[in-house]
Amino acid sequence: MTRRLVQSANGLIQYTRELIAQRRVQPQDDFLSTLVKAQAEKGHVTDDEIVANAMLILLAGHLAVRNLIGNAIYLLLTHPEQRNKLQSQPELLANAIQEVLRYEPPVILIPRVATEDFEFHGQTIRNGQIVQLSIASANRDSDHFPESDRFDISRNASKALSFGHGPHSCLGAVLAKQEAAIAIETLFRRMPNIRLDDSKPIKWYRNAGNRGPEVLPLVF
Repeated sequence: MTRRLVQSANGLIQYTRELIAQRRVQPQDDFLSTLVKAQAEKGHVTDDEIVANAMLILLAGHLAVRNLIGNAIYLLLTHPEQRNKLQSQPELLANAIQEVLRYEPPVILIPRVATEDFEFHGQTIRNGQIVQLSIASANRDSDHFPESDRFDISRNASKALSFGHGPHSCLGAVLAKQEAAIAIETLFRRMPNIRLDDSKPIKWYRNAGNRGPEVLPLVF
């Protein structure tokens, strides 16, 4: 599996580099041509960065959105008082999704590269080292979210870091929330008596950086 993954990734990288070379000769009205033009005018964008961004936009998001929708359904079904609140106040849907992102983020770890040496809680972090940041831990910080271990769709969870922050905010955050809103509203409208199937186990995604159900048995 790993060998196939590496081969596929290398093939996609090579294909994207060929497209970049083509766009330099024959620009089109597309994303790659825009980046190639920016590179020629300002020189701040490397081919490696163009490849990385092209692959990011092509591949990113599907797993996070799947986890977000699955986590939302799971949390609402295991917290019936919150589901009832959402049914009686459908205007809370966007707020509910933000609380799902805080309480059970679809991506729970995010790497960052240190740009200088610094000390953090007695630990020396060196320039160039990779640091894994825990989104799940930050979103349960009681200094920012009172009663942080309580799932409450009416709370203000706007400070949750599930989609990053500042210049590192996720490009697809708005789209992901819209997709989740459509899925959740449609599911509970069409299947108002849906519930978890307690006779079958939930299978959670086995990956240290992601959190969401691969299998969520439901009956309706």
